[in-house]
Amino acid sequence: MRHHEHKLISCIFILYIMLASCLKDKGNYTYHAVNDPVVVKGVDTLYVVDVIKQSFRIAPVITTPDGKPIDTSRYTYSWQLNQGIGIASDYPSLVPLSTSPTLDIPKDSMVRTITNAQMRHNLFGAYTAFFRVTDKATGLFKDTYFKIVLGSTSAKGWLLLCDPENGNTRLGMISSVYNDTLVPDILASVGSTFPITGQPRFIAVDLQTRFKPQSGRYPFIGTSQHFAILGSDTLEYKNPRYNLANYIAGLPIPPDFSSATFASDGYQHYLQNNGSLYYIDEYYSLPFQACNYLNDVPFRASKFVAPYTVEPDFRGAIVFNEDTRTFLRTPLQAYCLELPQGTLFNFSTKQQLRYMQYVSTFNGGEVFAILDSTSKINLARFSKDGIQSYYREITAPDIHDAGLFAVDNIFGFIFYCAGGKLYEYNMSSRQAQLIHDYGNNKITVLKIFNDNLDIFNNSFSNIVVCTYNEADKKSGTLDLYTTPKVDGTVSLVKSIPNTGKIVDVAYK
Repeated sequence: MRHHEHKLISCIFILYIMLASCLKDKGNYTYHAVNDPVVVKGVDTLYVVDVIKQSFRIAPVITTPDGKPIDTSRYTYSWQLNQGIGIASDYPSLVPLSTSPTLDIPKDSMVRTITNAQMRHNLFGAYTAFFRVTDKATGLFKDTYFKIVLGSTSAKGWLLLCDPENGNTRLGMISSVYNDTLVPDILASVGSTFPITGQPRFIAVDLQTRFKPQSGRYPFIGTSQHFAILGSDTLEYKNPRYNLANYIAGLPIPPDFSSATFASDGYQHYLQNNGSLYYIDEYYSLPFQACNYLNDVPFRASKFVAPYTVEPDFRGAIVFNEDTRTFLRTPLQAYCLELPQGTLFNFSTKQQLRYMQYVSTFNGGEVFAILDSTSKINLARFSKDGIQSYYREITAPDIHDAGLFAVDNIFGFIFYCAGGKLYEYNMSSRQAQLIHDYGNNKITVLKIFNDNLDIFNNSFSNIVVCTYNEADKKSGTLDLYTTPKVDGTVSLVKSIPNTGKIVDVAYK
């Protein structure tokens, strides 16, 4: 017991000595603030730059801390773009723009400079940047931070593949970057060299890995004479690399794409041309391969293809054999497979295919096929594996005259148009309602975008209807409707006039 008392007293004594030592410390330490080696003025906090139409220049005034001009030879300079901010990265990724006291990027080299300075799949966007001035003798430096927003009319909006009715093609754009400004000829506006010869066939925007920057959403464009990919942001065209006809074996010279159609889902793309069906898997930089073969026998493929992606490694498409009028499945290979025997209808339908689309959400993912038996218009639904769930006649106004169709991804409402009338069909009630009658204007495009894009800053507005009056060559309108509610109601959101005759539409 006495031993423990002595130990406790010793500990208290040591603690007292330590405390006393601290009390005697008068804090005789001198702290010296490190001043910035220079003062930088004339750098704003935010710059908004049209990469295609503007040069970019910042000329800062650099002085010593007491306001005197500096000896420029004593310092190094670095303009850095920090692409680690605002993307999926925990660390900054610095890339140089310039090593001069003044940042000066001429308009003609803006795209090249920015492209070389960053690795993101999109050229346009918001970046953090800074200007660093370093004293060579001491190593001290001064950083001045600012934001850069890089953009252009071609950065975001609707791509309009138009028919000027002179045998050629025109690509217009409704730029959402500039408050839905209509640019009648976006290729000329941005200086793209894509040849506009040939009649318009299709425009689509989807993923690719073939060209740098990789893994971005790129426009795929087709005319009767050309099939190509355009730059994601600037719509540039680099021949022969961006000429996709060079990646299809067996095409005639010059190629004829006068009946070509295009379907894609993510990284898988399908080109139908004169009954041949070509596929490409962008995960592998291989040429387009023909897949319209059943048991090694070629068949004439329909223009309607329904690609699906259930998992990253489970992709394919439902196709239609026009020779036998039979549904088939291609597992993203150079052949097709037969579907199992149907329980509601025969997959060898003996009917004409009016339309086909795969919707990924409704009922867990299904193919909607509209068939014409001459006397009846039938709706068939089945899974990618061929499990049938629905087969009934569509009894609706003007359905026999319908030329365009689209299916809502959520509730399965079917939109169709006949002449200038837009209808919505509810397969549960088997009733159709007239959404709008455009009168003498003909509906040229009907599309529903189901990929949750931020269309016009409203992801709930994704039904596109384009109209045109044959008597007025300057007419043409793009209408944007809301996504259907559970009761099927839709409403008009925007109407963009004077577009010309639109043949196809895509959003980027």
